[in-house]
Amino acid sequence: MGSAESMDVVVRAVAELVGRRDPAAVERFVAPGYVQHSVSADGRRDVVAALPYNGVMA
Repeated sequence: MGSAESMDVVVRAVAELVGRRDPAAVERFVAPGYVQHSVSADGRRDVVAALPYNGVMA
């Protein structure tokens, strides 16, 4: 994957995870085997769902 493609993935991930606060996007952008010791997979979805809504949709 080139840098332009990587940037596109990052922009889409931020738009869906932060802009739209879409908890289901966690499954699309986080690898199944990814381990984040501070937050579980359910925790990642909860974090996205709990983001404050600022009235702007990406």
